[in-house]
Amino acid sequence: MNHHQRAPQCKGFTLLELVTTLAIAAIALAAVLPSAGAFVREHRVAAAAERLASALTLARTTATARRSYVTVAPLGKGWPEGWRVFIEKGQPDGVLDAADTLILHEDRVASDLTTTTRGTLPLTFTPLGHMQTAGRPTDSERIDFRIESATRVVEIGTRGRVRVCNPAGKSSAC
Repeated sequence: MNHHQRAPQCKGFTLLELVTTLAIAAIALAAVLPSAGAFVREHRVAAAAERLASALTLARTTATARRSYVTVAPLGKGWPEGWRVFIEKGQPDGVLDAADTLILHEDRVASDLTTTTRGTLPLTFTPLGHMQTAGRPTDSERIDFRIESATRVVEIGTRGRVRVCNPAGKSSAC
C-alpha cells in the first residue's frame, strides 16, 4: 500500500452516541412539554377574552356612532357558547328579533372554556356609550374567562370602557 493511500473510514454514529443523543433529547422534551401546554391554554383563554372585548368595543362604538342601543348577548347558556352583537330597534330588550340589525355573530370560542359573571345579561350600550343591563344603568361588569389555571378578565366600566387584564400579572389590577 502506498503511503498516499489510506484505509477507508466508516462514517456514522456509534450506538453509544445515538443513545446519548436520544436521552438528552427526551429529557429536554420532557422539560418543555408541560410549559407548552400551559402556553397553549394561556393563548386560548387570552384569545377568547380579546374576542369578546372586541365585540363589546364594536357595540359601544356602533351605539355612539348610530345613536342607538346596541346589545351584546351570549348564545345559549353563556359566553363560552358565543355571542351576538345587534342594534336594537326601539327600547332595548336584549333579544334579537326581526326588527333588530345583526352586526356580529360569534360561535363557540372554546369547548373547555368556563366563564363567570356577576351581573345580569345581556349587556347593552346606550347612544352615549354607557353600559346598561336589564334596561337600567349598571355598575361595572366583570366576566372571568378560565381554562384550567389560565385566566383573563374582561372588565366593562359604567361608561362603557372595555379592557382585558390578567389577574396573575404583576402590574394588573383586576
